[in-house]
Amino acid sequence: MSKLYVNDIYSKDGLTQAIDIDSSGRVDMNASYVFDQFQLTANVTAGGDITSNFARVSNAAFASVNGMTESSGIFSFPFTGLYRVEAFYKSEPLSNDNVVLSIMATNDNSSYIHTSQANARGAGDQSSYCSAFINVTDISLVKVKFNLISVTSGSVINGSTSATVTSFIFTRLAPAQ
Repeated sequence: MSKLYVNDIYSKDGLTQAIDIDSSGRVDMNASYVFDQFQLTANVTAGGDITSNFARVSNAAFASVNGMTESSGIFSFPFTGLYRVEAFYKSEPLSNDNVVLSIMATNDNSSYIHTSQANARGAGDQSSYCSAFINVTDISLVKVKFNLISVTSGSVINGSTSATVTSFIFTRLAPAQ
């Protein structure tokens, strides 16, 4: 029986550490991880695409790794892979309103489709959640955005600069499928 003893594996150019194996056998492939979280920094009071007021969550308990980029509400992925995109939102719908948040994705950087959505209905504070798996095969073509449906005058999706009340989480789970 042959054994291979190794602590680190480097990229083929020999300059970049690609894999680290610690003394307990835990494998760290830092370059393959993506963990990122954005928050909504202001209330949204109308339906349509959310195009502004996103900020990366920054506090002592959280640090993004290989982060996403956002421009006018369009989120781009740092590299290919299978991602879980999650949306947690707090809203205050009127009693006769259905406040729906949708995760929308494109694989051609043009035509977006609804991949998942959550619904808050009824008066008062509501919390909702939705998630979608996004297979990012090309970082220039596959993108996501968030859309609000049925937000009538007087209803609101909550945002804040002092607390994360509405957030969007991006996690790379595996290589592209």
